Amino acid sequence: MFAKGCGWTNGVLPGWSSELGNLGIFNGKTALREVRIAQQLHTFGLRAIKPIAVWKYEWIPEAGTGRKIPLSEILDLHGKPSEPALFVYASQQRYRVCELSMLSENHRRDVIVELLANMEVQSAEEYALAFAERLGTSVGLLHAAGGHNYAASPHNVFLDGTLLDFEFLFLPGEVTEDSNINARPESWMDKELLGWWETLRVLQLSLRSDLEISAILLAFFQEYSACGGRTELDMCRHFGKLA
Repeated sequence: MFAKGCGWTNGVLPGWSSELGNLGIFNGKTALREVRIAQQLHTFGLRAIKPIAVWKYEWIPEAGTGRKIPLSEILDLHGKPSEPALFVYASQQRYRVCELSMLSENHRRDVIVELLANMEVQSAEEYALAFAERLGTSVGLLHAAGGHNYAASPHNVFLDGTLLDFEFLFLPGEVTEDSNINARPESWMDKELLGWWETLRVLQLSLRSDLEISAILLAFFQEYSACGGRTELDMCRHFGKLA
């Protein structure tokens, strides 16, 4: 179980205050959009987090004083009422790709053993290929549906291939708040593929595997293509040569 939006920060000091801006505010509209996107991704066959609940705050405590800040003072980046919320979701895996290298040696080894069992593979090399295939399936299905994910990175996928964080994920009929991300979908699909290449590279390095990145890329793009991915994209041609 995870909770998104339980902390209030401006990036400099703990807590929230109108004087220091609204960095870190997670608004109710965005929370509900995350729920809708996750549900749609499941219908497409993608591996994504499971939404549990959205709880809207009635007030926010002011840092240092404990004063109850009314919601009318909590504005979003557009100057409108934010309706700050807590988004609760579930995942079968607790670590993201970006976190594997930060674990202690013993903890990292235990996590890998658990992953091998859960994904029914025998080695770290087989796991890396299975992860690449799962990710390729999800990205291919997303692109086939006309969507793309601006937030593709090692921070936004769990070690079992489960996707999270959909604030900047575009789907036809579900535009993002950034109008630039809603236009020219093919260009953003290319950018997304670059983000997932980085993710696969980070995973390979974190596993300390002898498996070549070219083999991992090949596993990803074979599944991506089989699931309706846009093989005419520039990154597909580029990485196809690497693989």
